[in-house]
Amino acid sequence: MMILDDFHCDPEQKIWTGRHLLKNKWVLESNATLTGANLEWVVRLLCERAKDTGDCIKNTLNSLDELLVDISPGSNETFIGLGPSIMDCQR
Repeated sequence: MMILDDFHCDPEQKIWTGRHLLKNKWVLESNATLTGANLEWVVRLLCERAKDTGDCIKNTLNSLDELLVDISPGSNETFIGLGPSIMDCQR
């Protein structure tokens, strides 16, 4: 989300602009769709055989930033695509 002073219309319709609560301000938005749900699904899948599944899920989600901080993007050319999908109102 981005706050703007002027209205912006994306010709490709991949983001939308709405009125801000403050006068003469606009909000530029997009949507990451199911990113959080997909991440939670993977963590649940990885934790399903843990001794305490609930604890594993909670601890993994709470420490995810710590676990991933030292891994560079595209590390060893390994990629995963769980979202977000690109918003496209034309589809």
